[in-house]
Amino acid sequence: MSGPRGSRDSSARGARADTTGGVLSWWACSRSPLRSAKARTALALAAGLAIVACAHGIASLPADATARPASDVPERFVSAAAAPANGAPPVCRNPLLDPRDGTRLELVRSTAGTRGDYEVAAGRYGVGPRELLRVDCTTGAAIGVVRR
Repeated sequence: MSGPRGSRDSSARGARADTTGGVLSWWACSRSPLRSAKARTALALAAGLAIVACAHGIASLPADATARPASDVPERFVSAAAAPANGAPPVCRNPLLDPRDGTRLELVRSTAGTRGDYEVAAGRYGVGPRELLRVDCTTGAAIGVVRR
């Protein structure tokens, strides 16, 4: 205790160094590969849940049996985009056109590239507010009107 460089000051300084070292050691551990693996696992789990949620939303289209008949539809709608290559998986093209007058249908949702629900101008094909026109994407034929 004989001045600023006495044993008491040294021990106090040493305690601070130990505390700081402990904090620095803790900080180094929080950045360890184990913690990163946990973070990666959590991120992968969250991404997986998001994919499942999206897939469930796509797969949960109303059944075709719930569709009511559409009115004044062409035999089949045509794609405004280029046709897919032979052997390509089925897809719902966007937009579709009525070959009789060029009415444009915009894809809202689809499932497995085989069925698509399209938004059309109000009143067209018997589609009312909060309804969509269901189309068979492999043939372009209208299936009916379904709820949005």
